[in-house]
Amino acid sequence: LPTLSPSKVPSNSPTTTPSVTPSTLPTLLPSKTPSLSPTKNPTASPTSKPTLNPSFAPTTSPSSVPTTSPTITNSCVHDFISNLPSNPSNFIISSILLAYSYVTSSITYNGVTYSGLYTWCVDYTQDIKIGYSYTSSSSYPYTTILSNPSLATGIIQPTRLNQIAWIVNNIPVGTLATGPQIWTTGVSQSGCSYITASDLQVAFWAMTSAAGTCDTVFCSETASSYNPCNVAYIWNTAFANIPDGSSYLVQASPSLPNPIVPFLVIPESTQTTQVMLVQANIVSLGFNCIFPTSSPTIKPSNIPTAAPSKLPSSIPTYKPTSNPSVVPSFIPTSYPTKLPTVLPSYAPSSLPTRSPSKLPTISPTTSPTKAPTKSPSSSSSPTIAPTKLPTATPTKSPTSTPTKLPTVTPTRSPTSSPTTYSCVSDFISNLPSSPTHFQISTVKLTYSYVTSSITFASGESYSNLLTWCIDYEQDISINYDYTSSSAYPYTAVLADPSLATGISQPTRLNQIAW
Repeated sequence: LPTLSPSKVPSNSPTTTPSVTPSTLPTLLPSKTPSLSPTKNPTASPTSKPTLNPSFAPTTSPSSVPTTSPTITNSCVHDFISNLPSNPSNFIISSILLAYSYVTSSITYNGVTYSGLYTWCVDYTQDIKIGYSYTSSSSYPYTTILSNPSLATGIIQPTRLNQIAWIVNNIPVGTLATGPQIWTTGVSQSGCSYITASDLQVAFWAMTSAAGTCDTVFCSETASSYNPCNVAYIWNTAFANIPDGSSYLVQASPSLPNPIVPFLVIPESTQTTQVMLVQANIVSLGFNCIFPTSSPTIKPSNIPTAAPSKLPSSIPTYKPTSNPSVVPSFIPTSYPTKLPTVLPSYAPSSLPTRSPSKLPTISPTTSPTKAPTKSPSSSSSPTIAPTKLPTATPTKSPTSTPTKLPTVTPTRSPTSSPTTYSCVSDFISNLPSSPTHFQISTVKLTYSYVTSSITFASGESYSNLLTWCIDYEQDISINYDYTSSSAYPYTAVLADPSLATGISQPTRLNQIAW
């Protein structure tokens, strides 16, 4: 609008029609800043994003968790994280270790397939197909998801991958949990036992799901039986070592020579399929972690004071031979004073090399000069073999039938265990026969091929032992703690089959061992 009204009416009308329509915008920018505040509110809302980068650093500490991953200093871990391809050509859930949540998978990168990888479910609300070939997926180390959570939107609390990375390296299946434990709801959980894969899976869902869901009510729809005390132990121990909001980078060390670096697979990259966490032992995947020993066992006797002043003037042109190049110049003048200390390398010939210098003067007679002092016994055998062939043929033909029956009836089983090498013998001799705990941990093949853990009175505990069922007629309970059992090497059962009466044909243990 014009700022002033016309002072008088034009005296003449326009002589021509305007060639252009007048613009509603000003033709010049304001020459100075207005001196008064606006009289009206703006009609549009400002944008939520700044138009310029900040010119200086903030003066207060950040109020939220860092979005970047920690600095990587460990070479073998760094190599794995840096070289893991992000686009596998194939991903398959191969077999079920724990009812549709803890499985094994195979993944193919650049034509190379890695099989038998232990794999966990992370997103409790999504599904995945068993045995289906996912040919368009994405895979990322857990540190990459920490830096960019949008790569795996199915993980509601991605920062909890720090705690999961710590757990898979420090609380394996078979660890003995202690209690009682206080769960997040304040309820005390008792009855802790040996940790199973089910306990770990329920703990993982509690950590990554939305707050107030699986971290208050134990989510276990596709997991088999779990122990609430064990789940609380895993949760409390993880957050005691890696507080919520802090970072954890897997580090290889002499105490952790086979680090597990989890990586996430998003099948088909659609973000609508179950996010899978692969438990990768990077040494088994070809990323070797080598550490120096702590210190030398022997100090050098002296230290050089200066570097060599020059290089050798020439290189030897020949090696010394094992034989001397010349014959000795003289013969020894005396006999040796001692017998040789080393036996001769070959026996002397049985024939003399020279004739005797003197012939005997008396010929031997055909008859002995003395009669024998004892008559030969009919029951004893001659002590000296005959020196001549018999002069007459035998009067009887030998028979194929033995003259005496055996005094002992042979048995089908051997009377002693087979001879073993020292390491095998040491194991067989030292295996305790009375374990204090025995537990079937996970089912690898519908209740017949399983993994187990066993603890002996010395306190030594062994887990993830591949275990088979032998007695077809009997059953065993999964995750039950057998506290009064017996354990024997197979050779002990061969020697005493009564130790395992459930085996109808104990000698067949030989074939099974083979």
